[in-house]
Amino acid sequence: MNMENSYQIPDLFALGEVETKAVLKATNQAHQALGELKGLVQTIPNYSGKFTENL
Repeated sequence: MNMENSYQIPDLFALGEVETKAVLKATNQAHQALGELKGLVQTIPNYSGKFTENL
């Protein structure tokens, strides 16, 4: 089976409006939660920084 050509990109325009108020609000909440998680990770003893260097 040739996996290289088997995936078809879906038509993203068929989704309609994706930047709704609810989606933008959820994005903001997710961003805040990731920031809190990054802060908590830095309190772990023997923390080396390798888990949040790309966040």
